[in-house]
Amino acid sequence: MVKKIRKFNVPYTLIIFLCITAGGVSGVSLYRFNRVLYPIVLAIFSGAAGSFIIKLQQIKEKLAEGMRCEKNKLKDIINTMTDPVIMLDADYEIKILNNTCESLLGIKEISVLNKHFMDIVKDENLFGYILYSCSLHQNTEPKVICINSGGKDSYYNVLVKPIGDDIIIILRNLTHLKEIEKIKSNLISIISDEFRTPLTSLMIGISMFTNENIGYLGERQKKIIEIIQEDIEALSDLIEKLIQKSTIELNKYAFAMQQCNIASIIEECVNNLNEEAKDSGISLAYNAELNLPEINADCGQVVLVINSLLKNTLMYARSGESITISAFLASKNICISIKGSGEGIPAEYYESLFEKLADIKDNSFKIHSMGLEMAAVREIIEAHGGEIWYDSKPDFENVLTFTLPIHYR
Repeated sequence: MVKKIRKFNVPYTLIIFLCITAGGVSGVSLYRFNRVLYPIVLAIFSGAAGSFIIKLQQIKEKLAEGMRCEKNKLKDIINTMTDPVIMLDADYEIKILNNTCESLLGIKEISVLNKHFMDIVKDENLFGYILYSCSLHQNTEPKVICINSGGKDSYYNVLVKPIGDDIIIILRNLTHLKEIEKIKSNLISIISDEFRTPLTSLMIGISMFTNENIGYLGERQKKIIEIIQEDIEALSDLIEKLIQKSTIELNKYAFAMQQCNIASIIEECVNNLNEEAKDSGISLAYNAELNLPEINADCGQVVLVINSLLKNTLMYARSGESITISAFLASKNICISIKGSGEGIPAEYYESLFEKLADIKDNSFKIHSMGLEMAAVREIIEAHGGEIWYDSKPDFENVLTFTLPIHYR
């Protein structure tokens, strides 16, 4: 009977139906069906299930072989890359370490496979950035991180790319660029110092004229001297900002990163400038959300940024106006906004506000030189992984906002 069924390839459900029908028509009891027909049906199904399991096993083996081939191809591609590359799995265990990365870390891939990233690399700043990038579930901007290898600091542009359950980390060496930047910054510093010496002599000489130590000056002479003095002070201020900018560019790859309480930093900056604001008849206020998380930043550089933005806002504020600085949590960042009143900057200058040596015309067509300060502020913020922008609202409200990533434990 079984052979006949296999020969004609009768569906298994039809066999069961015929068996049960036959039993009912001929008066075969359920007991006889269980004893005689059920084992036959079970044998048929067991054969089918066995065949199905074998096919599944074959498919599984083919898929595993395909994955092994693809992984080997990926490994070959990674090994041909001149930049250090690490591949981690979802548990942050090392799966691939290319030849360049072996040289950088001074280890062999075979000795670190399936070990946790922090057990091998032991760089909290780098691992924190990997966690941050993976938490966003999207591509993030590369970040410059200093890595110590063999007692020597090297600077890498770190790119983290989640691919399925795996994580690809590419380290692009920027050490040579930093060395070039250092040469350029040192040159600017030398030239600035050479300018500073004669400018100091000029300022001393002009002060002797304005104090009338060397004789009386007429009104016309006084006016000319005042113009000269203003130009000398402007040139001196430009040189100071140039030195500051070169220092920032020199150190932007080597910030002293640590956990910082942003609320305390802002409060300190506001307190330092409060008297200056009062003298100008300007109200300076501060409010922040409670229990803000800490940020991972160079606290000194963040103080410099907030002071620069507050001083710039104070410079263009009028007596009777108010300035409010706020801090609040937005997604994975702390947002710091400086809100002022007044006409503000025309919309066409929003983008150029943070460019080097930007000149901005206000609504009365008066030109304001933003110097190097705003460009330096943007570089510091972007080096920390943040952003900065300016916006002006119809109700005479002007807002400067920047973000800093929160610290991940």
